[in-house]
Amino acid sequence: LSSCRQHRLWRTFARVWLGMGDPVAPVISILAAASSEDDLSSDASVFAGEDGDDDEAPGIVIFDYLDMVIRGRRYPDGQQIRPQSVAEQYSTLVTELVLPPVETTSRTRSSDELRTTFSTLLALLNLGADRLLVTLNHVLGDPFTGLVNFIVKPETGGVASKHSDRSLRRASQVKSFMQLVVDTFFVLATSADREQPELLTKRQNGLLSSFALTLYATRFPLIYLTDESVDKWSSILLQLDDPSTRVEREYAFELLFKLNPPQSYDDYIEPTRKAGFFRVLESIYRTLEQYDLALRTYLDHPEYVYHRAVFSAIKELAASRRPKTLEGIAEFARGSAVELVEVDAESFVNTVEAVSSLSHDSIVAALADQAQAQFAYLRALLDPTPEALSRSPDHQRSAVTVTDERAPPNIGLSDEQHIVVYPFRSLVPDSEQRSNKHPQEYHERYLELMCRYNPGNVLAYLRQHADLSPEPFRLAYVQSICNKHGVSDGLVWVLMRLGDFSGALTTLIAQMDQETERMRAAVPVTLNEYAEGEGEQASTLGDADRERLVDHLDRTAHEVDGCVNVCRAALSKLGKDVAAQSAHCHDPDTPMSNDVAAKAQSEYRALVSTQLCDLWLALLRKVLGYLHHTSQTLDGLATGDVATREAWQLVSKRQRWMLQSVLDALIFAASSASSLISLRHIIQQLLASSPAPGDAPSPQKQIGSGRSLDIAEIQHLLAVAVSAYKTEAQLMALTNVLVDYDLFTTFAQLVR
Repeated sequence: LSSCRQHRLWRTFARVWLGMGDPVAPVISILAAASSEDDLSSDASVFAGEDGDDDEAPGIVIFDYLDMVIRGRRYPDGQQIRPQSVAEQYSTLVTELVLPPVETTSRTRSSDELRTTFSTLLALLNLGADRLLVTLNHVLGDPFTGLVNFIVKPETGGVASKHSDRSLRRASQVKSFMQLVVDTFFVLATSADREQPELLTKRQNGLLSSFALTLYATRFPLIYLTDESVDKWSSILLQLDDPSTRVEREYAFELLFKLNPPQSYDDYIEPTRKAGFFRVLESIYRTLEQYDLALRTYLDHPEYVYHRAVFSAIKELAASRRPKTLEGIAEFARGSAVELVEVDAESFVNTVEAVSSLSHDSIVAALADQAQAQFAYLRALLDPTPEALSRSPDHQRSAVTVTDERAPPNIGLSDEQHIVVYPFRSLVPDSEQRSNKHPQEYHERYLELMCRYNPGNVLAYLRQHADLSPEPFRLAYVQSICNKHGVSDGLVWVLMRLGDFSGALTTLIAQMDQETERMRAAVPVTLNEYAEGEGEQASTLGDADRERLVDHLDRTAHEVDGCVNVCRAALSKLGKDVAAQSAHCHDPDTPMSNDVAAKAQSEYRALVSTQLCDLWLALLRKVLGYLHHTSQTLDGLATGDVATREAWQLVSKRQRWMLQSVLDALIFAASSASSLISLRHIIQQLLASSPAPGDAPSPQKQIGSGRSLDIAEIQHLLAVAVSAYKTEAQLMALTNVLVDYDLFTTFAQLVR
């Protein structure tokens, strides 16, 4: 024993004492060692033995030892102690040491008396209240503890009461193990709460009271407490100011509340709210049939998991279909709509659809003054998967890429032109076609809010919902709100949908001009910063400046691609209109002569061709103008201005790529023999003479009208055309037009 104490081998120490027939000595010795100043200087020394071995730590050994011996088992192997009488004797001795049998009288005990009587229990609580309660809970689950009873001698009485066997064996003085736990904790908790507050910490009192009252409520009537004792202990649970034990205290109080319902529920509303017992408060409001206040307790609860549980509670209450219950649910949903949206908008929408007394109209109206909350609710209602909005619609269409052998050869066209859509795809019914089940005003209100709070997803939403039936939104209304909030991509989409391709292209060109101006402004500003920092002009373009410049150029290129898409969409839409008009003219049922029909068809085709050529012409003029301005800037730079020249050379290179992409699309669109686009007409317009100097430009001109090209721009056009097309067919498509006669008519101009 001395060697074990010296080397802190507490497992062997306890085993030897138990083998010698003394189960109490290990508890006293190990607690003294664990409570010494050296051990209490660090938690690690109490719960870790010498050399870091947890099995030999006094804080571990003491609770393992109590757990086994009270259950009548040997330590540390856990074998049952034989004979049974010895096991019961050992269990009784250790239990009475830890939980001294006392009567639950109301007399006041002094501090010294309490500390002397409960010295072992207080030492164990200071060592670890949580570990002690876990040990007791495990012990209570062993059937062995039901075989051991404890006799409590009366604290007051005469001589006869001290020596009479009958007085010692009264039923009121024989207690089971669980009764002893509850009575001991009651005396200690009530004394610490009122007479001796320094006896226990708030956390220790909260844990002991919660454990004992939970045991009482779950094992009733095997455990007996007077009504006065239950009321006194319940008050401790309510009034104890200890947030760390709130959950345990609330659970115990809830069990007591169900076991002994009060006569007046109103008296407990404020105390339970102040204590934070919201589950109990919900039960009170349900009993009082105040269902809106009962649901409100979920939102008042400090834990978020209870906030989300409110939707399940609403559905549970609605299942009763009682008019008063449904009325309370509707009142709560309208009054707390903003908070419910903040908790989980999609769950709120699902709950509204599942409960008959709730409607989307009432919730949307309740959120009228909270625009952001209304936006979140409408998003959950109309578009419950926001991540799908970021997907491009190109990923959702049925198409096969160039990997198939039937695909056309790659001739340097853009990716969209390599896609092969097989005819049989159109014969398959569209099983994903959805219908619009919500009012039009919902979609329009959501679009207006989206333009304010999430403009980047407006275009994706329009594309995703445009083909629903019935029509989810009015195109004129969408045009007005997109124009009002400056959502250009949505405005372009709706203008194309309305057939105003000229307006769509004008919008994109305006954006392109703004981005080009920002790009031009970035070059000198950035380089001036270099000059100020280095004391001289920078010799090379820095990485940060290059990255900023490339970012502006990428945005400009994106706008150019958008313009090309508008021109393509116009060709597709107007081409279909021409085909439909031709079919109508050749319809035998149409009362129209052949000459009149041919003339009407020819005039309409010429009108469409002019509109399409003007669109492409405007785009070509704009991109050529950017390139011409860049060339003029490069020509005007000083020879030693290396960094600035490098920046503008980068701009010129990227703008040539933009011009190349436009010419790619134009050549492809005009390559068909039946195409409505005349490449000859476009080139003629580009090479046309300038208007007279005195002529002011007319505001009624078409979008494609403008100044003619100068010599430098013609050179750029030819240079890009020659360098861009690497196949004979593509090169000839452009040069045939130029060489036919257009180039010869301007030969004198080129010579000059």
